[in-house]
Amino acid sequence: MITPTVYGYGNVVVNFGSSTNTFTVTNTGTVTSGPFTPTISGGDTTQFTIVGGGTCANGATLAAGVTCTISVQFDPRSGGNKHTSLRVSASHGGTASSALSGTGTIAHLVISPGSYNFGNVPNGTGPTPAITFTITNTGTAGTTAPLVILKTGANAAEFSFD
Repeated sequence: MITPTVYGYGNVVVNFGSSTNTFTVTNTGTVTSGPFTPTISGGDTTQFTIVGGGTCANGATLAAGVTCTISVQFDPRSGGNKHTSLRVSASHGGTASSALSGTGTIAHLVISPGSYNFGNVPNGTGPTPAITFTITNTGTAGTTAPLVILKTGANAAEFSFD
């Protein structure tokens, strides 16, 4: 038996990992299990990983009434809903599983207008009127770092920010 039998990691920003959740495996039988193997199985297997920190060892047996733990991390590599299962199979004892889910979220910044032509500005006439550019996050995740705005290109020194 694995508890919890269902676990949702919630929203996690793509490529930033999540906190690890610990699952408890219990031998509810009356005899020692055969060697067991914990795996991530079915669906979005590449988005979830068994990580160190648990007490269940691959290939170990589990005495009747004894428990051990398995730690699993949700680390989405793309946006959207992700589903898989944590499965523990033993040659004597069968299979137990826990349904896992999580949502990969993505920050997506858009600048508007995407470009602007100031036209011909004669040298020495002073600055042009200021143009406002709006930056919007159209993604499903907030940004986690300060916003850095850079001027690039051959004539970057000819422009300034207010």
